[in-house]
Amino acid sequence: MRVDRYALPMLDRDAVLRKASELVDLARASEAIDLLRDYLERASGDAEAHAMIGVAYYNNSEPWAAERHLKHSLAALPGRHEIKVLLLRILMDRHSWEEALEHAEELKRENPSDAVLRIMYESCLENVERPEVGWERDEPLRRVRIEFTEGGPD
Repeated sequence: MRVDRYALPMLDRDAVLRKASELVDLARASEAIDLLRDYLERASGDAEAHAMIGVAYYNNSEPWAAERHLKHSLAALPGRHEIKVLLLRILMDRHSWEEALEHAEELKRENPSDAVLRIMYESCLENVERPEVGWERDEPLRRVRIEFTEGGPD
């Protein structure tokens, strides 16, 4: 069942978001994308709609578009945990480790007891490239002279 685009002007915001959510739940993400694209042409600043189309794009295997809409949504709704987690997954999937680490650190601070976020954070941390001169070499080391002598203690 395709969404009738001519019926859109009669749908209010809540009805559009509810219908798009139903379509995503029914694994009909491309139809949800069509519906939300048409809606966003009229209401481009709707952060909830950007979040929903981001989820639909993610479910439709279009992570670049999903990332763009999720970031737009987070700019207006910075406290949305589920949007942050989905964005983190997208960044990890495309191996954007440094940006993912920033998001993972923020999520870990907000939810210190979340085991899944801790694993995601550790995964990001492991994959961020270390500088050629390691952090352990940032501080000067003391010089220690070791001398070996014949024989052992008496």
